[in-house]
Amino acid sequence: MSTTATASSPVGTYVITPSGLTSTNYAITHVNGTLTVTSAVLAITANDQTKAYGAVNPALTVSYSGFVNGDTPASLTTPPIVTTTATAASSVGDISDHRERRGQFECQLHDQLRERAR
Repeated sequence: MSTTATASSPVGTYVITPSGLTSTNYAITHVNGTLTVTSAVLAITANDQTKAYGAVNPALTVSYSGFVNGDTPASLTTPPIVTTTATAASSVGDISDHRERRGQFECQLHDQLRERAR
């Protein structure tokens, strides 16, 4: 059996080619199969931040879990944009989650910004 797919092949389908079987007792027919490479799951988590009520929002940063084959944040065709709906006047404890697909990865985005009461 063989395929052109490798551990670093991009998402897609690849032919699996059977070969090598011989027998004087059988008329062997080889039928190709399909190998489907699916997206790896990459979790992008907004790092927890804290601010006092009335203060400006801190710099929003993320951490990653799930890169494969030597990929890094630089491998993403579109880097994550980290935003929050929190403002200087926001109430305490706003949290939201998002999920989207970015190229070879299914991204789970978790946004967290907690405000501390004065």
